[in-house]
Amino acid sequence: MNSKMLLDALGDISDEYVMGAQKYLTNDVLKITNSKAHQRTVPQKLLILAATIAAVMSLLVTAMAVNEDFREKVFEFFHISTSENVPNGGDLATSGLDTVIGERVSARYLDFAEDMEFAGNGILYQRECDANGNLENVLFYEIGKDGLSALKTSSVQFELKDDELAGNGRIFWCKSENGAMAIGNGQMLDGQRSWNVSTIAGQPDKALFSVYGGILSKFDFSVFLLDLPTGTMHRLNIPTLYHVQEIQLTSNLNYALIWGQTADSQQSQPYVCNLQSGEMFPLIPMANANSRDFATHLVDDDTVILTMQKENCFSAWSCDVKTGSVTETANNLSIRTQDGKTAGLVDVGTRYALWVNADQSVAVLDLKTGYQSSAIAGFSFDGRAIMLPNISGTSICYYIPTQDQDTLAVKTLGVMNFEKAQFSVFDRSGFDKNKEWRLGWLNENQVCISAVGDSDSLFIYTFS
Repeated sequence: MNSKMLLDALGDISDEYVMGAQKYLTNDVLKITNSKAHQRTVPQKLLILAATIAAVMSLLVTAMAVNEDFREKVFEFFHISTSENVPNGGDLATSGLDTVIGERVSARYLDFAEDMEFAGNGILYQRECDANGNLENVLFYEIGKDGLSALKTSSVQFELKDDELAGNGRIFWCKSENGAMAIGNGQMLDGQRSWNVSTIAGQPDKALFSVYGGILSKFDFSVFLLDLPTGTMHRLNIPTLYHVQEIQLTSNLNYALIWGQTADSQQSQPYVCNLQSGEMFPLIPMANANSRDFATHLVDDDTVILTMQKENCFSAWSCDVKTGSVTETANNLSIRTQDGKTAGLVDVGTRYALWVNADQSVAVLDLKTGYQSSAIAGFSFDGRAIMLPNISGTSICYYIPTQDQDTLAVKTLGVMNFEKAQFSVFDRSGFDKNKEWRLGWLNENQVCISAVGDSDSLFIYTFS
């Protein structure tokens, strides 16, 4: 970065942050809240900027060493000063209640007659089963401006005959502006294998149809691409695998990430398969990882992040699915202990991870590139927090429950958006009026909490 680029970057920093940087050098705590709007202004005199470069650089030194995305982003932390006063679910009308919590968060409280499950893409659903637990129907919904509205439920009957595989069944599905959802499972005609369907991100008319074998079929695995409107299928070009635990497809349908075993392997491991050529390669030998304690994340349709935790150390590799090249992005980093006595990494199950320092300050580590952001000014990590990523992994929900075992009772709720480099959090009061028992992502930007009290209710939080 040359001097002009540095000055251009500093020109977008308000006087408030420049003053904060100077305080930081004298060990004063820099606190940023959302009680007032932060207006970014361009300093009028170049001399003022030049005089404060040294101070500001102390806050930005880590960010300047990162890639283009992180170079432009210094994470902003907004601890909203206004606490949410959670209403009693029994007092809600069917149309719901809307409120604003600070500048970056709004809440909507809705009364529900029945409990809903969240698909994570804006779709809610309810299963209707017979007395034996067999699926008879699925009701799909979305949240509109007037509250809960029903989506059209479509169903398709399929019949599969492929080599020794034979089966038939019914699949329920729907489409909305935000995505699609497909639900179905059952037994194949041989009684040895089971099937289920799963939605593919970015493919509103297609689903993944997976067949899992049992002991008699040596836990074999077959997978098909299902056309939802017609029920037709075609087998995906994947080599024979056994004991398959998980499969994910890229949204362009070019690659698959699969956990399973080949005929001559003794343990399951992740493989990347080119669905056009059928070529498949394992990730573990390429990363020289010997531990079984590893995980994978599919990122941006072109990358798989492989992570390994061993002997309280964390390592990560970024694998280009097109070329098969592997780059180590984290090497034996210490893992933060639960008691907080040891600083280190916190894995949140996405492309990004949190690095918690000894003073509990937090930076964000990009496991795809290996680059790290500057510390999030004003934020101290709370070891009681639970973190839940959204479907795309671009944000995490950060929440702190109470110690009550009978209810979720979330007393602090927030969202860290990695793409916007923003972290907004607020405290809640009155949550003991209801029995909160499920928290999840309604869609990419909204977190919801379902509760039961005098009636069932759903609390929806939008983070902007």
